[in-house]
Amino acid sequence: MAGDNVLDFSLIPFVDYAKKSDTSCIMCHGEKPKEPKGSLAVPPFYYYRAEDIVRIPQAIEDDWQQA
Repeated sequence: MAGDNVLDFSLIPFVDYAKKSDTSCIMCHGEKPKEPKGSLAVPPFYYYRAEDIVRIPQAIEDDWQQA
């Protein structure tokens, strides 16, 4: 989670959903400014399972190789 966010809602439902689903989750919502173009806004709230965290370095490496 980024440290400069002021929340006016609880993260408990997000965390509960991730635990119930037994999956890593990235929070997003369907409202965002006109620029940049796109339909989703993705605030920096992530819930990663331990088995997914260990895969992050490989995902970064794969992305750099494709660039």
